[in-house]
Amino acid sequence: MNKVEIHDKIQEIRSVFGRDELYLKIQRDFDLDELLNPEDEFYEKLTFDEYYKTKEAAAMLGIADKSQQILNHLNNPNLADYIKATQSTDRRYRLTWQPLFRLKMLFYLFDKNFKPNDVAILLGATAMYVPPTNEAPKSSVNHSSNIDLDKFKDDLVEFEKHQQQEMMKMFNAINERNQVLLEQAKAESKMELIIQQLDDLSNVEKQYEILLNILEESEKAEPIKLKSIFKWMQISDEKTDYNKQKIDINSQLNQIKTKREELQSNLKDVKEKITLCTNKMDRIGNTN
Repeated sequence: MNKVEIHDKIQEIRSVFGRDELYLKIQRDFDLDELLNPEDEFYEKLTFDEYYKTKEAAAMLGIADKSQQILNHLNNPNLADYIKATQSTDRRYRLTWQPLFRLKMLFYLFDKNFKPNDVAILLGATAMYVPPTNEAPKSSVNHSSNIDLDKFKDDLVEFEKHQQQEMMKMFNAINERNQVLLEQAKAESKMELIIQQLDDLSNVEKQYEILLNILEESEKAEPIKLKSIFKWMQISDEKTDYNKQKIDINSQLNQIKTKREELQSNLKDVKEKITLCTNKMDRIGNTN
């Protein structure tokens, strides 16, 4: 038989058994290409229109001396419904190619240390079947326990992975929260400083306004009195010129006004920064 015909057989098997439980188990946990190896004589001898007796099936599967094992599996109620072999009127089994391939998958798993009851569990059966051979059910139970243990280990790994992801998410949230708190504290400190500077400017401005009022109302005041005022305001009184002094004071007031506008602009920016930090804190709190 040429390789094209063998390839076509294998493709048909893939198509028919693509959703089979044992097929999917082998595909997921073992080597499907090993099972469907075109060099295997099984695929060369297999025909889709022939019925096989148990001895012929054993020969096809490469276990000619173990036909009794095939009978045991065919009589196992946990496997019989899966294999779907037919019985003739003389109660002898006849297998088409599909039950034969199911047996091939069974024996593939047996070679991987599975027991009949392990396979039954995979197929959804729960009853314990004790075959009429020297097979030890105890070993099957132990292997089944190993399967459950492996599943538990896989679930535990997934749980630990999930916990690590949650811990990392929590750590990132705490780190972001601390960063926002630091930014907010800096902004609030800066706001307090700006408010204090505005208060100081306001006090200085009032003093200049008082002096300006004095100059406007007391241009003819005693020179000694004005001299003491100028000294306090750090204004030169040489050849006192009241208009010039008023100009100097107005210049100082204009500088104060400019400085106030600058500080008020900075205060607005800082308040917006604090609001932004508050919104970030709310967002972080809602995600936890």
